[in-house]
Amino acid sequence: MTVRRNPRRTPRGTFSLALALCVAAHGNPASGVEIPRGVDVGQPVCLVWEAGTSSDCPSVEQIDAATRAMVGHSLLSRGRCQTRVTAAFRPDAGGRGRVDLHFASKTGEPLGDRSLEIPDATCSAFKDPLSLVIVLMVEDRGVENVAVHLPKPASSQLNATGSANMTALSIGGAVSSGLLPNVGFGATMGLASRVVGGLPLRLDTTVWFPTANTMSRRGGQLWAWLGGVGSCPSLLRTRRFAASACLRVFAGAIHGVGLALDENWTATRPFAAGELSAAILVRISREVSISVSAGGAAPWVRPRFVYLDPDGRSVLIHQPNALIPLAVLGIQFGSDEARPEGATP
Repeated sequence: MTVRRNPRRTPRGTFSLALALCVAAHGNPASGVEIPRGVDVGQPVCLVWEAGTSSDCPSVEQIDAATRAMVGHSLLSRGRCQTRVTAAFRPDAGGRGRVDLHFASKTGEPLGDRSLEIPDATCSAFKDPLSLVIVLMVEDRGVENVAVHLPKPASSQLNATGSANMTALSIGGAVSSGLLPNVGFGATMGLASRVVGGLPLRLDTTVWFPTANTMSRRGGQLWAWLGGVGSCPSLLRTRRFAASACLRVFAGAIHGVGLALDENWTATRPFAAGELSAAILVRISREVSISVSAGGAAPWVRPRFVYLDPDGRSVLIHQPNALIPLAVLGIQFGSDEARPEGATP
């Protein structure tokens, strides 16, 4: 975790604050740390999140409970207060998160700024670091030292309980255009997991139901079975919502049966493609989510299904398109994102 300060407004105790936060971030086994006296900030404190901040951010009640666990009494108030703290959460594309804090007196006089950065793009992960900053900025008035009891590092909690939440099973319906004749529908099942080195891997299989080429009296009916593997790194994640980009490859077979032909005709051909899609996940309970994905596949193995007419000429029944739109609507059970013990959806 990184602690930054505004050089134009520099409260005392900067070094001790950075030292304590580094201890918490790196999981020092000590249960208490002696912090030298810091800045002269009054209590109680009113904490306000900037308008438009993610709903995933810890509530005032959660921050108050965390500060009470550190120092044994409440520091926050929803009524009259001596110090007002305005917080703003700002995720970045690299998977890190930052919270900017502005401290001001009850009369509006600036008391200092703080910027916290951690390698986690979810605002809820700032509960303990943010609580610790408030404690260090407020609690040490009038005493030479204050003992702050740091919570167990999140990494140890994840190791103990995260493995049970690292795999998710999904089932759903799929629709495509150009894979089979006309619009095709299928049933899909997938498995998302981070148990292999923390990578967001996904395995899935889809059965595409038969569709027929009805452009002429003669033709064929085709169906397909495909399996795929890929990775779906997260782009945005809150308590109820997640968005990710998926890159995968899939392969399988397309089977065709002739219709109204002079002789029995069947054929099975291999098929393979690469796919790029966007996926959205909306959590409706702790272990159940609605998933929606849409994208396109570009096949590099495009089988041709043909028959011979009475004159001996080859007539094309179907060949998959060079670009195939795909969409899936389903239900996911479980989560491939590890959550600390006691976390709530």
